[in-house]
Amino acid sequence: MRKMNDNSKKTDISSTQSASKNEKKAKPKGKNNIKNKIKPPSLFLYIIGALFVVPYLRLKYRISIDKRAIRGMRGPALVLAPHVSNFDHLLTAMALMPHRVTYVVSEHFVTSPKLRPILRRLNVITKKMFYPDAQTVFNIIRAAKSGRIIVLFPEGRLTWYARSLRVTDGTAELARKLGIDIYIVTSDGAGLTFPKWAKSKRRGKIHIRTEKLMTGEEARSLSADELHKRIAAAIRHDDEAAMAGVRYRCRDTTLGLDGILYKCPACEREFTLETSGGHIRCSSCGLDAILDEYYRLSGAPFDTISDWYEWQRDKIDLDTSLECDARVGCVNSEGNMDKNAGVAKVKLDRHALYFDGCVFGENIAFSIPTEKLTAFPVTVGEEFDFYYNGRLFYIYPTPDGRAAIKWVSFLDRVTDESKGKL
Repeated sequence: MRKMNDNSKKTDISSTQSASKNEKKAKPKGKNNIKNKIKPPSLFLYIIGALFVVPYLRLKYRISIDKRAIRGMRGPALVLAPHVSNFDHLLTAMALMPHRVTYVVSEHFVTSPKLRPILRRLNVITKKMFYPDAQTVFNIIRAAKSGRIIVLFPEGRLTWYARSLRVTDGTAELARKLGIDIYIVTSDGAGLTFPKWAKSKRRGKIHIRTEKLMTGEEARSLSADELHKRIAAAIRHDDEAAMAGVRYRCRDTTLGLDGILYKCPACEREFTLETSGGHIRCSSCGLDAILDEYYRLSGAPFDTISDWYEWQRDKIDLDTSLECDARVGCVNSEGNMDKNAGVAKVKLDRHALYFDGCVFGENIAFSIPTEKLTAFPVTVGEEFDFYYNGRLFYIYPTPDGRAAIKWVSFLDRVTDESKGKL
């Protein structure tokens, strides 16, 4: 009997030790689960925003918000928004308060030493724009599993002329994979209040509206192609049409507009337009068009800026390549963007982008097929940018940075042609 009790004790001790080992193994797993979670943005920053920034913006820019479609919203959820202004992150945050949301933002913002500390406190997910980025997808999935509300601008770029751009490839596949409720937040008038091309802001009106597009179950039930079409239709936007009849007050309606309008509709000369004092003048043929505070044109064969821009984009000859000398910007060893990192000769045709230059003292030459580039983000009147081998390059055409928009338009046309949309 004593032997049996001894054996029983040994068995009990063995079981206890085994259980203890299992608990020890389980603890790290729990810690890993915590580490894998995406935390919400800084509560302190949200409180500051709610107390000071939101009231200021609402009053100054006459912002109204319709939140009916997002009442009762809970995480995890995916919010998609047309990207029409540099203030879209603030505007969508206003609409979604009191939720503290997780933004997917372009990695180039993190290259600014001034913005980097703020973005870290906001716990944003960074994305290499128009470049394969598995880490971003992994982080978005982590955010969904953490119960976060994720805000994504599916065009991948801020539009420079107040109309929507194409939805990036992979958006629908990601939405299906997440399988969470999808909402839309649209800021009507933001693209007219804060035009990407303008030198100053305007005072008019912004109306933010919300929509529940579909449930997670419905998203999973659709094919990627069907879901892509639903998303593209939901975020398709034309600010000039949405806010027709609203006055947007400013000192000069046209200053900076030559950053996106480069072709005269009368003589079809390029980069002869001068924009200031509310006028768009051609130094070659004498065209004199006027843009009023309602965003309506007179003296030109177009009613709106968007119509003018799309006309000149459609006039691009894809059989004639673009070439330029350029100043090159690149991220330095400290993770900051150096806008004078080097120089290069750059060429773009239907098939590829060609780069031959010197960056940080190193001679570099490469080419990237246009089907891999897809699109260029742009800083109007200055530069367009792209990634090569995971490295971000800014291209500043010289001597005239206004040429950047033609490179953007050219690649957009090539991509549309490859997708059978021309």
